[in-house]
Amino acid sequence: MCAEMRIIMKIKKIISIILVAALCFTMAPLKANAKEETEKEFKEIRTIEDLYAINNDTSGNYRLMNDIDMTEETAKGGSWDTGHGWTPINEFSGEFDGNGYRIKGMNIYGNPGNYVGLFKSIWGGKVYNLGMADVKIGDLDEIKDVGCYIGTVAGEIIRGVVSKCYSSGNIVCPKNNNNRMYVGGIAGDIEGYPRGDNSTSISECYNTSKIDNSANADSKYNRGYIGGIAGYSEYNRQAKQCYNVGKISGSGVVIYTHVENCYYLEGSATDESGDATKLTEAQMSKPGVFTGFDFENTWEIDPNSTYKYPQLKGNRQQRVEGISIESLPNKLDYTQGEDINTDGGSIKITYEGGYDTTVLLTKDMLSGYNMSIVGTQTVKVNYGGKTAEFEIKTGEIAVTSVSITGINTIPKGTQMKLSVSVAPENATDNSVKWSSSDESKATVDADGNVTALATGEVTITATASNGVSAAHKLAITAPCVLLMLDESSVTLYKGDTKEIGTKLSPIDTTDKVVWSSSNSNIASVGDSGVITAVSPGETTITAKAGNGKAVCQATVKQNLSSFYIVGVADKTYTGNSIEQDIKVTDGNVTLNKDEDYTVSYSNNINVGTAEITISGLGYYEGSIKKAFNIMSKKNDNVISKPDNTNNNNDNTNDDTNDDADDDSDYVFGVDDNEDNNTAKKITVGKVTISKVRNIKGRKIEIKYKKVSKAKGYQVRYSLKSNMGSSKTKTTVKTKYTLTSLKKKKKYYIQVRAYRYKTSKKKVYGKWSSKKSVKVNK
Repeated sequence: MCAEMRIIMKIKKIISIILVAALCFTMAPLKANAKEETEKEFKEIRTIEDLYAINNDTSGNYRLMNDIDMTEETAKGGSWDTGHGWTPINEFSGEFDGNGYRIKGMNIYGNPGNYVGLFKSIWGGKVYNLGMADVKIGDLDEIKDVGCYIGTVAGEIIRGVVSKCYSSGNIVCPKNNNNRMYVGGIAGDIEGYPRGDNSTSISECYNTSKIDNSANADSKYNRGYIGGIAGYSEYNRQAKQCYNVGKISGSGVVIYTHVENCYYLEGSATDESGDATKLTEAQMSKPGVFTGFDFENTWEIDPNSTYKYPQLKGNRQQRVEGISIESLPNKLDYTQGEDINTDGGSIKITYEGGYDTTVLLTKDMLSGYNMSIVGTQTVKVNYGGKTAEFEIKTGEIAVTSVSITGINTIPKGTQMKLSVSVAPENATDNSVKWSSSDESKATVDADGNVTALATGEVTITATASNGVSAAHKLAITAPCVLLMLDESSVTLYKGDTKEIGTKLSPIDTTDKVVWSSSNSNIASVGDSGVITAVSPGETTITAKAGNGKAVCQATVKQNLSSFYIVGVADKTYTGNSIEQDIKVTDGNVTLNKDEDYTVSYSNNINVGTAEITISGLGYYEGSIKKAFNIMSKKNDNVISKPDNTNNNNDNTNDDTNDDADDDSDYVFGVDDNEDNNTAKKITVGKVTISKVRNIKGRKIEIKYKKVSKAKGYQVRYSLKSNMGSSKTKTTVKTKYTLTSLKKKKKYYIQVRAYRYKTSKKKVYGKWSSKKSVKVNK
């Protein structure tokens, strides 16, 4: 984005705003994880020359290896003064790791350009763990017709990240004759494209730099955006876990931003409002006040430092130069496991700048020791990244009891592990030796792993080094490893029973056979393996014993002799084939046409006696018949003629003859409202299946596109690709779920549509193309 475009965007802002406390928007700082650190290569920055050379590759990765003091070099007349002190690094899109070091004494004056800071701008880049100390930005040329962006780290941040940084020093705002001046302790302006991705952030940063806008206090052009962290935030960029204590003076101050867990010192601005929280001097030194600040890993408040506010642990503002032990703790000899005691101990802390103080030694300063280790060991004292050492001694603790946990039954030929525990837990030597009372039955190794060799009982013992022991009794069994059934499949008729024989190995197994049925509504099985046929269908009978398992597929069928036909009535002669609206039932169960049975007619055109024949399908066998009369119309002399032609207008495609159909997408029927000479054709479109998938519970979900004018759909499915022995389901919806299917089996599926003639006779369309799916769940 060029300067002119930014100016156009800023001109839309009407209110003069000066932001004082951490003014930005984003997520928590992005810190590379260990894997990323090892993959990235960082160029080392050691001198001001190295720093300036970043201009040669502003998209690279850099790491500061030491402090850089540019106080003299960037002062007026210094070796790096090109007429305005430090020349800001060009637009930065790489990664800059301050590594806990600081850049000191950056001086910028005169006319360095529109973007003022260590970097002109950070565009998509990252800067973190950096201290900007004793910064001096001032004596800048007057702002006239263009915008000005001023910050210690960067003049502007666009979709970038600045984290774990601080600034100290002085910023003096230039004379301003327009409303486009953006000044902040970290960055002058934060922007990001308005996509709601919170891609720009300043997090875990703070500012102590003073910002003076007195040059514009009485000017009619006193319009600017000035803040302790950032002067302005575009598109709701967020600031998180930041604070400001730097004094902002020279005009009224207004806080206007969306921030999260950001704070500022009372009195650092003359006029405050917005989301940042104001704290008193006393509150600023209390960790519990700073909601959202991580005082375990990121922040610390050093009560012994002259800087009483939060500092970054890895990037301190007032560093500790060294510590020394002034007096050792009173207690240096311990029993193993005893808590360490620091009473009587003290350390001297020396800070940079020559300040030192002596404080009490506390347990949170200690590391590197283990009270469970016997002997002499070194204790490290840590404070502000510096260490000192002293020695302690610990004595032994004896075992007083041993206990064993684990199962009490183990199959012959297998292994299991016993667990042992000793008391006290911090005993000096908590090792044990394992032994077996009968190694012909079971052995045990040094880790408590038991191997069962023969059936019977055995005792396993664990003994500590001082003779204290515990015993554990085991019963060794002979589990079943192989189970076979006399039959892998059976076919029964409803009401029949059949016992399935079993064979188990080893012969002396102690395991009993447990029987179960996957669907006891079709066939149940008793404890002795007797199967009882309940209703037509298929189910899996499972036998289990130990690790042995076998299955038998049970098919239950029923003869149609127990069913009868209802809904049959005498009819009047029409000249066409006459069919009945019937049901087939046994009084409890009503069968489904084309799934459980087929219907055929004889002599159903002419006056006389017609006959209906019901033939079993699938799990139903046999056939039943019923007659009805076709009577002549009253006052008509109708003479019965032989049925020499096929007047059956049901043009349904035969399931087994799908491949013989022509390529038409329609099948035609005849409207019964018309006579044979003026009959209208009824078209039924071909179904297109859009989706077939297996869903949990041994089900298949089928979805298909709606066919114009269709009244319903018939779904057929089979385990055979030629659709042999297929089953059918009828629905009026454009999706159907098949249930109670066989697991690990592949099913072939077709769908066709149907319409009704006026007489309610169905006219079917052509079967769809086959789809297949395997039932895995």
